[in-house]
Amino acid sequence: MTIIDMLFSFISVERVVAEPDSCNKAAHLLAQKAGFVFQKEVQLPDKRARLYMITKVGYQKRVQA
Repeated sequence: MTIIDMLFSFISVERVVAEPDSCNKAAHLLAQKAGFVFQKEVQLPDKRARLYMITKVGYQKRVQA
């Protein structure tokens, strides 16, 4: 079981968000490989980040494929 599986096992969890540093190309590739979809770049208090999201429905479709 992955962390994403565990998070989506909770009924109240509809999406999971990741926010790797905008310079961390390895984290971007890993997020995309896991099925996360890039949303936008955001400025956080301590870094510039790329915001990724995966929905429960999108994840379930990906796992069933």
